[in-house]
Amino acid sequence: MSGLMSRTVILTVSRLSNFAIHLLSPLLLVRILDVAAYGQYQEFLIYATLLTVVSSFAVDSSLTYFLPRYPEREQALVSQTSAITLALSTVCLLALMLGKPLVLKLVSYDFVAPLSAYVFFFVNLNWLEYYWIAKRQPRHVLYYSAVRLIVRVSVLLLVAYVTRDVLTILWSLVAVEALRVFVVVVYFARRRIFVADLRRTEVVEQLRFASPIGAAQVVQSAGRDLGKIVIASTLGPVALAYYAIGSYLQPVVRALRSGIEDAVFPELVRAHDQPGGAVQLWQRVNVLNCVIFFPAFVLLVYYAEPIVTTLFTSAYLPAVPVFIVFAFFLLRRCFNTDVLLRTTGQTGFVLWGVIGALVINIALILLLSGEFGMIGPAIAFIAAEIALELYYAQQARRKLKMTIANLADWRNIMRIAVSCVFAIPILVAFGFLPGPELVRVTAASLLYFSVVLFAAYRLGVEDVGRVLAFAWTLLQRRPTS
Repeated sequence: MSGLMSRTVILTVSRLSNFAIHLLSPLLLVRILDVAAYGQYQEFLIYATLLTVVSSFAVDSSLTYFLPRYPEREQALVSQTSAITLALSTVCLLALMLGKPLVLKLVSYDFVAPLSAYVFFFVNLNWLEYYWIAKRQPRHVLYYSAVRLIVRVSVLLLVAYVTRDVLTILWSLVAVEALRVFVVVVYFARRRIFVADLRRTEVVEQLRFASPIGAAQVVQSAGRDLGKIVIASTLGPVALAYYAIGSYLQPVVRALRSGIEDAVFPELVRAHDQPGGAVQLWQRVNVLNCVIFFPAFVLLVYYAEPIVTTLFTSAYLPAVPVFIVFAFFLLRRCFNTDVLLRTTGQTGFVLWGVIGALVINIALILLLSGEFGMIGPAIAFIAAEIALELYYAQQARRKLKMTIANLADWRNIMRIAVSCVFAIPILVAFGFLPGPELVRVTAASLLYFSVVLFAAYRLGVEDVGRVLAFAWTLLQRRPTS
């Protein structure tokens, strides 16, 4: 378990680094660009995110399934993944260019050219991290992501500061991704990992596994950004800027969950052949998710206003209600039953689930937007996500022949929830203390988190002790000479 925990920590850090352009750049961009320009930048990100999912179609991430299953096919799988992604991205971008007149009717300015180039370079040879994950080399992922972070964020902020021009910023991101593709090609060409060995049966096998997940990711990505698209097209870039800041937690949580999921999934695949092995491992990871996300949810809701105004300035105060609604995304992401189901090699259920969630999302947006404004799409998204997880739980109960009571370690999860409620008076008490608000919030949050962990451990959540022991081991570790 310690080896898995180490890989999980490293991959979570690397995932946060890989998503840092979405996580860190807003903190500085809101201080460089005005609200309208920041809204235009977010409008580009909406379509870039959606198109990268369409163009990759989960082919790159499928390496985390196929390499542990067929390690002898490493070169063929890598080459095959590269070829499939190149073909998919070329077709998608040709369709985008042909559909440019329609796109221009949906957006507030013309960014089709940099969008096409950015997506093409971003998705191609983007399997590198999944390759290292499947090979149990998480430190390579960390180093690669760190370098990518430094280059991308530095270029983004420098160009934004110098030019204040949104289109120039977008083309700078294109240049960074083009440079990355060149470096990866040179790196792997020297190692002769690419081979001309495409076999129809193996291509079909990979596409059969990846296609339902890819289609589900496309639908899910559309659902995530549907609220932004509606707000951008009806209320304009200023309202979009507020909504984007309010939904800031969404990519943060996805980045955290991505690191945990990518580390655990290959181990779940390997444990699937052992009776009950995959389920037991998934339950333990589920408990650890709750240990992290339950207290974080309380803190984010309680301190929503100082968090938003401190991180993004008081100009974004209207984003606070949206921020509170999106905090519930933390609770939903504690339970990812689809990860356990995918270890069976069946992925079709994912597509049907996200289609249903998208339908619910659209219906609730139409119902709530007129009454609640910007908050309506946020509520619709969270409700659709909860419905999706309930569907996954039902599928797990049926396919794995389990009861709801046995699907998760509900006893320990309840102990964690009780610990979170028990520690809330700490936050209330700190509100009566004098001193700068930022200092009080920081001190109260650290004490609250510590008390929650201690209380959960004393109530019998043993995995808390294991995590703390692992963290203490890392702190005590000394570099060898």
